[in-house]
Amino acid sequence: MSDRPEISVVIAAYNQGAWLPRCVQSVQAQTLDAIEIIIVDDCSTNDTADVIKGLASEDARIVGLTTSANAGPS
Repeated sequence: MSDRPEISVVIAAYNQGAWLPRCVQSVQAQTLDAIEIIIVDDCSTNDTADVIKGLASEDARIVGLTTSANAGPS
């Protein structure tokens, strides 16, 4: 069996720190454990990056990425 996840969930976020925990909880509630959650912060101007760091510190399956400039809709 591989250590690689079977499913990758990518969440694009811009100033969505308040909603990210609920979104991540929804993914974590799925029955498949072999997942990774990639959250892409599109250069938010609020606490989104801090929320992502907190979520990632609680669950090793979460990877946070931040763009260097706002790129607009995903």
